[in-house]
Amino acid sequence: DLIVATSHLPEGQRTNGGVLRLVRLDRQGEKMWDHTVEARSGLQVNGLFLVKRGIIVAGVEQGETPWVARIDTSGTLVWERRFEALRSGRADTIVERGRGHMLVAGRIGRDDARKQDGLLLFLDRSGRPEE
Repeated sequence: DLIVATSHLPEGQRTNGGVLRLVRLDRQGEKMWDHTVEARSGLQVNGLFLVKRGIIVAGVEQGETPWVARIDTSGTLVWERRFEALRSGRADTIVERGRGHMLVAGRIGRDDARKQDGLLLFLDRSGRPEE
């Protein structure tokens, strides 16, 4: 299967909320479902990974806050996490490591705006950082 995602603001809306649109296609390119999930404005989807119980998504919110979410097989948002402590960061990709655990890779800015470091987040099934 293939998942196509985009994020946008509804027509006429400028701030405070947006829409994450997900379309799931089968192997022949036929639409299986088309769902929207309410999201904050400024959400950019960078990575998707199709898992047994749905989809895990990684991105960045407002250009500076890493964001991840899990969406079930019907396209309904199960949970989402924002990593406010990692401002000036972004989640670029996400993969499942097994048993529902995830690895998020991205980058985070340093004090010198021209430099960045790599970012790796190990998350449990509920999207919380592992200890």
